[in-house]
Amino acid sequence: MNEERKYHPVTGRAACIGLALAVVIGLGTQYAADRHGYIFTTYAHLPSGFMAPFLLLILFPNLIFERWFPRWALLGSELITIFAMGLVASMMPDWGITRYMVSAIAAPAYFASPENRWDEYVLAHIPSWMYLTNRGDAARSFYEGLQADQAIPWGAWVIPLFWWL
Repeated sequence: MNEERKYHPVTGRAACIGLALAVVIGLGTQYAADRHGYIFTTYAHLPSGFMAPFLLLILFPNLIFERWFPRWALLGSELITIFAMGLVASMMPDWGITRYMVSAIAAPAYFASPENRWDEYVLAHIPSWMYLTNRGDAARSFYEGLQADQAIPWGAWVIPLFWWL
């Protein structure tokens, strides 16, 4: 490796690969949880839901590139950037944030009742874009489930999810 390529700041290539790795982690961990029963893929200090894609899709191919296609090989600074982005992304789809955040978005409208007066004390002070309003029973269907012929009310979820994510 020549000295000119040795030390570089974050590159666009590393940011794009790190973003792609974040998408793989997000989709992969949810797929593992939803289709194969919940397994703790992102529940560790060094989560397997991150390490497996990083090793298989980034690090091992990079070793091959260093040997036969050196211009395609990632620099150490790029690997660190991708590693950091993947590690941060691995806390999002599961225990770290999403499992709690999604229910917190739906909770204010669902748990508001005349007895606790959340309409007056809580909802009056929260911007409407920040939580799931009960338009079309979206909050109720989140906690109680959908009817067999009922579609997911994505329209009610778009704005709060956009602002939270």
